[in-house]
Amino acid sequence: MKIKDIINFLEDLMNTTDKKSEKAFYKKFSLILFSLEKKGLDKEKVILIENKLEKLDLKVINEKRVKYLKWKLTQFTQFLEEEFSFIESWHYVSLGIVFWMMIGLAIATFSWFEFGMGSETTGGLISGMLVGIVVGSFMDAKAEKDNRVLKNK
Repeated sequence: MKIKDIINFLEDLMNTTDKKSEKAFYKKFSLILFSLEKKGLDKEKVILIENKLEKLDLKVINEKRVKYLKWKLTQFTQFLEEEFSFIESWHYVSLGIVFWMMIGLAIATFSWFEFGMGSETTGGLISGMLVGIVVGSFMDAKAEKDNRVLKNK
């Protein structure tokens, strides 16, 4: 199945729904596919991507279409990351915030148990979040420079 066909399919779904959350999801999925088209990939990569889209069977009609398509988008983005090292926008910032907030919380908890210091949890979370944003921003900028980022907004 061609990338353009899936984009048209998602645009049709976007036009048939009134729910903002569904429209936003269809738009996000379409933007990722459109971003792939704009990358100027060689024929072999395009064929691999189109084969994966075919296997995902996106045009299945059921009651929980959006939930089904979200699951398929997750599978598709994992495939793109594993095969081509493509990531979505803000990928490393999101991971960095979670990772560094956990480390900040662990350090704050340790200092509370070890030194009896109070209310360090908030400081640990905020510090971790800030470090995650900074580190993630640098990594996202590097991925953008390497042309590995798929726009989704």
